[in-house]
Amino acid sequence: MNDEAELSVSRTPDEVMPRLNSACEDPVKLLRNLEKEMTMQLEVAKMRASEIDKKNAQGRSKPGASIEASDCIPKRITELRTARGKLE
Repeated sequence: MNDEAELSVSRTPDEVMPRLNSACEDPVKLLRNLEKEMTMQLEVAKMRASEIDKKNAQGRSKPGASIEASDCIPKRITELRTARGKLE
């Protein structure tokens, strides 16, 4: 048991860093992927909102109501970028 304790204490920071870096890379990679996915969803939401607004304009409904659905996506993207920045 003492041998194991001595081994863990005697490790250099360089020996420990690869594990820490790989532990941080996975969440960063995950956040990047989520950010890309949210950006794609934002583009789709904008296209759908535009189509809905065109239909509403033809039907004389309240235009612009569909934009509210796409407002939350940029906020989420900003939150993801902030979280990723903290990890990097």
